[in-house]
Amino acid sequence: IEDPIFWLSCGAFICLMSGFIFADIMKSKLNNWTTKKISPLPLEDPRTISSWFTFFTGLTMIFVSALSIINFSIVKSFIFSLIISILFGVSMWKAIKDLWVQVEAGTVKEIDDFF
Repeated sequence: IEDPIFWLSCGAFICLMSGFIFADIMKSKLNNWTTKKISPLPLEDPRTISSWFTFFTGLTMIFVSALSIINFSIVKSFIFSLIISILFGVSMWKAIKDLWVQVEAGTVKEIDDFF
């Protein structure tokens, strides 16, 4: 299937579903921390990593198909999209991990402290 709209919708669906799964995993980690005092760390379990990876795979699909709609070549679109997804994914993973470290330590900063 070479229709970029199809791949854009598939990527959006994948992002949406894996985002919901990741959010549910984070919610259960937070509930376990507040009720049972089970540490939310380590964050690197197979369910968390697979839902995170799947989200950014869908994001890559969205970027590639969006760029191909405006007549970029598939190879250049894929390379650019992969780089953007990896950079965004790694930086957000570090931010979430830092947040969980702060939650576990009881030193969660207000959003104004970050800016």
